[in-house]
Formats: sequence, C-alpha cells, structure tokens
Amino acid sequence: MKQSGQNLQLQTIIVGNVTDYFIHYATNLLSRYGVGFVFCEDIYRAMVKLATEPHGDVLVIGRIEKLGIEKRMFFSKIQEKGFRCCCLVENKLATEIKDIIESGVIVISEPVELEKEIESLSADNQISPSTGKPNKASDFDQNEFLTTKAEIDALLGD
Repeated sequence: MKQSGQNLQLQTIIVGNVTDYFIHYATNLLSRYGVGFVFCEDIYRAMVKLATEPHGDVLVIGRIEKLGIEKRMFFSKIQEKGFRCCCLVENKLATEIKDIIESGVIVISEPVELEKEIESLSADNQISPSTGKPNKASDFDQNEFLTTKAEIDALLGD
C-alpha cells in the first residue's frame, strides 16, 4: 500500500471473483498505478477487512451484484465511514442506478471508466501511473527555482 499526500494509508479493496473480467481489469489497472489492493470474495469479508485494518483513504471496487446484496446496506456503511466505492452497473434500470448514486457510490457502466476514477484518486494521493511513486510536484518551491535560474543567468551574464 502506498502513502497518500496526507500521510494516510491508501487502501483499495476489490470485491468479486478472480475469474471475473472486471475484477481482472481492476487489479491490472491498480497494479499499473502502483496502488496496492486487497481481494475479498464477498462484502462480508470486505466489512471484516474494513473493521479490523487501520484506515486512511479507502476505495472499494466491485460489481453491483456483489456489492448491492443485503438491501444495499454495504453502501450505507461505506458512506457512513467516509470511504469511497466504485461499482460497475450493467443492464440496470435507471431508478436502481439513481438510488445507488444517491447513496454516494461512484457508478460506472464500463470497466474502462474505472481508470478515470483511479486517476482522480491517484491525483488526490499524488501517485504516478506505472511507477507508483509519489509525485514530487507538490514539494516544488517555485521561488527556489526562480532564484536558482536568476543566479545562473547572472553567472552567464544574461
């Protein structure tokens, strides 16, 4: 797991079956961004993980069929704890999607939409794609650079 910009542990929990294309896509995407993840087969194991592990920024990823069971109680628990959830919803009625969105869940209809959410999360936590290393842009002091450039210009006679 990587440290976020606010010194919070970034945790990603993937709920689903390892043979599922979406789950496979999500794990590959997270690996590419250098974001660690924990795999849980169902929401019950995910709830145990959330209850027993130290928290920071948490993103739970899965299909509606896995996350929406038990009258969608998982979504309210996620929201109550201040965690984020990204849910793949395919072939659902608009009213069902509206209810899910109102519970604070990020709803996507295609696996490729997950990358936008990971990019946003990575930007919030200053993690670069493919390296997983923290971005140093936030540590950049523009005045220090300008002073150095001015000194170089003076040395070169510009």
